[in-house]
Amino acid sequence: MSVLGAVSVSGNVGVRSAPVALRLLGGALDLCLYVGLFLAYLVFVEHRTFEDLPPRYWNYFDYLVDLTIRMDLKSFALKGVLGYAGYEIIFGLIMRNTPFSRALGMRFVRADGKRPLLFRLLLKTVFQIVFFMAGLFGVLFSFVHPEKRMLQDCLSGCYCLMEDVRTTSLADDA
Repeated sequence: MSVLGAVSVSGNVGVRSAPVALRLLGGALDLCLYVGLFLAYLVFVEHRTFEDLPPRYWNYFDYLVDLTIRMDLKSFALKGVLGYAGYEIIFGLIMRNTPFSRALGMRFVRADGKRPLLFRLLLKTVFQIVFFMAGLFGVLFSFVHPEKRMLQDCLSGCYCLMEDVRTTSLADDA
């Protein structure tokens, strides 16, 4: 009898893959964190002088709109995508997943059970961005895949697994 969501990674058949809904929740929370960091970058690094903007004491959304209108849209989008890729890759290298996904108990591993390195994380992130722009194709693929893996995981050779983060160390990967 097979366990729902069980996959075979490095010979361990009882390993549980992360549910798609939980991955989407973790991704949405991580995206909110990244957007907040990116807005802080725009306000404090890109636009250091505020004299040319009208005073906005009560409506901060208007202030952010003024900042983004004054920027070149192509460079804004390029910085956003490159920043997101860096965010995913750096946290993937440091702690096997992004902060909220890790807090929800998910981690990425290769097929042999070890930590994915830079090239696999780069592939996963590039495919993730491309499939997101193509209408959430990676997420839709997970609904028909027998192991509930997203397409970017299959193409990069990674698995997103569940673990109890309270009992395992973040640095116990040899």
